[in-house]
Amino acid sequence: MIIKQNTCKSETNLKSRQAVTDLNQIFEDYSPSKNFDREYINSQISKLNFEIGCEIPNQFLNQFVGTLKMDNGNEISLENVNILLRGCRIRNTQWCYGIVIFAGRDTKIMKNRGVSGFKQTHVSRIVNEITI
Repeated sequence: MIIKQNTCKSETNLKSRQAVTDLNQIFEDYSPSKNFDREYINSQISKLNFEIGCEIPNQFLNQFVGTLKMDNGNEISLENVNILLRGCRIRNTQWCYGIVIFAGRDTKIMKNRGVSGFKQTHVSRIVNEITI
């Protein structure tokens, strides 16, 4: 899978991401190319039973450590190449399924944004000082 990721400097980077290899066979059965309707695929996927354990939300965009524990006891390692960050766009890929791990203020992008200062022009600053 190829993703398009915009950087702070308005550059565009194409990066490769990988599906979790052990899940390929499971999800291949629900491929849209097999002409199943969306409701059928969603109903079958919702029957899957697994648990994800991972690090607490943090600001480090280039690292992720987690495990996916299947109902049969298998544990699958999850790494940074297996996740898509908020704002990424999928390119050169017909379809994919995903699981939201962090949402809202807990996403890595939101944790990484830092504190932005109050911006104002030099003239505004002078006018504010004069009026106060």
